[in-house]
Order: sequence, then C-alpha cells, then structure tokens
Amino acid sequence: MKNLIVYLIPVLLYVSGCRPENAGLKMPDTRVWVDKLSVQEIGYTHAMLQGEIIRGKNARLDSMVIEMATNNGFNPLLRQVSVVSTENNLALSLDSLTANEKYFLRVAIYSGAGLHYSEGISFQTPDYGVPTILTEQPGDITFESAITNGRILSLNGLALEEYGFLVNEGGQAPTLSNYQFKYTFPTPQQSPGEVSNTFEELIFGKTYTYVFYARNSRGVAYGESVSFTTLPYPTLQIETGQAGEITSFFARIRNNQIMNDITGLTIISRSVLLSTGNPPVEGNSSTLFGVINPSNSNLYDGSIGLSPGTTYYYRARVETPGGYNYGQVKAFTTPGL
Repeated sequence: MKNLIVYLIPVLLYVSGCRPENAGLKMPDTRVWVDKLSVQEIGYTHAMLQGEIIRGKNARLDSMVIEMATNNGFNPLLRQVSVVSTENNLALSLDSLTANEKYFLRVAIYSGAGLHYSEGISFQTPDYGVPTILTEQPGDITFESAITNGRILSLNGLALEEYGFLVNEGGQAPTLSNYQFKYTFPTPQQSPGEVSNTFEELIFGKTYTYVFYARNSRGVAYGESVSFTTLPYPTLQIETGQAGEITSFFARIRNNQIMNDITGLTIISRSVLLSTGNPPVEGNSSTLFGVINPSNSNLYDGSIGLSPGTTYYYRARVETPGGYNYGQVKAFTTPGL
C-alpha cells in the first residue's frame, strides 16, 4: 500500500497540471511534455513556433497537435495542426495568419501517459502600415541639375503602388498636393533599398527642397525634406578694349577680350555698353554688338556713331546663361566741330 501511494503522488500532480520540474518530483518515464515553447520570427502572416520535446525513459509519443485560438479559453479553436516529430526539438511554421491579431497556442500531447497540454502562450502579429522611408542627401549638384536620393527601409507588409520625388523652389517642403516638380518611377520596386533620380533644367544659384515619398493601400509616407542650392554660374573675366579711330562722329572699340573661358558656359552675346553717364549700365547706355575676331574667338571689336565734343564711357559686356559679365570702365572724348 505504501509503495502504491508513493507511485500515485507524482501521477496525481501531473493530472492536476503541476509540472514535474516545478514540483521537484521525478518524472514518470512514460510521460512526454513540451518545454520552452515560444514563437519567433513573427511577421504579418506567418510565425515560427519552437519548443523542446522532453520524454521519459520509457515514454511513447503517439502524436502532438498544435491548437490555436484567438482567446485564452481555446474555444472555439481557430486551427489544429498535427505535428509528427521524432526529434527533441519542435519547429513548426505557422502560415496564413492575419495581421494585427493576437493568437493563443498550446500543444496537445498524446502519449502512453494519456492526453495532456503544454503551457499556453500568446503572440500578436504586427499591423500593416504605410512604407517606412528616408529622404537622403542629394548628390552631383551642378548649375542646372542635381541627383535626389531616397531609401525604402520597410514595405510594412504591403506592395508599393507608387514612389518618387517631389521638388519645390525655395524652402517649402512639397507634398502630393503642393509641388512644382515630380518624378514617379515607372515600376515600383518591391524591396527595401536606395533609389535616385536626376532633376535637370534647374535654375543656377537657386535653393530647392525635395522629399522622397511612397504610397501603398494604407496611404502615403513622406521622408524628411532636404534642401540644396544649385551652383551659381562663375563670372567671366572680361577686359575692355581700347577706343581708336576717334572722330567727331565715330569711334572703334577694338580688342574687347574674354580673359578666361574655363567655365564651359555658352556665350549668348558680346557687346559694348556706351554712355555719357559713368558708369555705363543697362538703363543709360547704347549697346554696340561686337564682331568676333576671326583668328581669336575671345576677341571682338565694334564701332558706333557719336556726337562731336562729347565724353563717352564704355565697357565690354558678355552675356552667358548666368547673366551679364562686365569689363572695366574706360572713357574717350570726341573732338568738337
């Protein structure tokens, strides 16, 4: 009788739910249980269930069934998945889950010692969201172009429907309802990574602000706005030529010269500003357009009709896409009659 009582004590503890390792009693060698049950790699629609299968010396494992529910009472069961395992490690991929849902799990173990359950655990799948993105710093800024850069960090479970760059002149951050320039990639990539686009025909020396944006079925995400300024056009060094062949009504301005042409800028016009006011400016001058020296394209001459007995101020002018460039002011006086 005493030996029977000693045997029944651990059996009664198992039936009542007490774990042998917690009770400090020796496990009957016909029992199988699952320890260290956990859920790893939780995604929007999948997760990985892991555990450790522990067997008594003479245990017979008939089967294990994963029971899943959306409530801690496991009623009703959402699904039952049979697991066949001869190993000591339990690993099962849980597929076709629902995003933003809390699940409860336990393992029903059928063994030589009968049916019993593992400890119940719970986990929650993440919710879908708009993409996670960054606007990155621009590159290769020139007089009239710049490369805009962005990065997709996470799709957050949904396919991208559109993404690209929005640009405004000035410092105002653009949005899809308020932008001046837009580039949308023809085919959105469906993986994290860097993206870039070159904006051309910008204005020299002007500040622009851009954002990287991406849209999915949940909405639009905007990165932080980033500003940059296109390069100002460099100023050409211009040398004003000398007035010669001066009469009461005529003078020739020779050898106006572009001293350096390392900018690669387009020369729109070459001219001389002539005025009785000092200095000659756009509003008070006659414009004498130049004739290029055939042997040196950086030299140009010009002549103009004048008035007798008058002092004139003049300076060379060269126009590029960056504006006007001027030489120094010089003067001459026509003879009187």
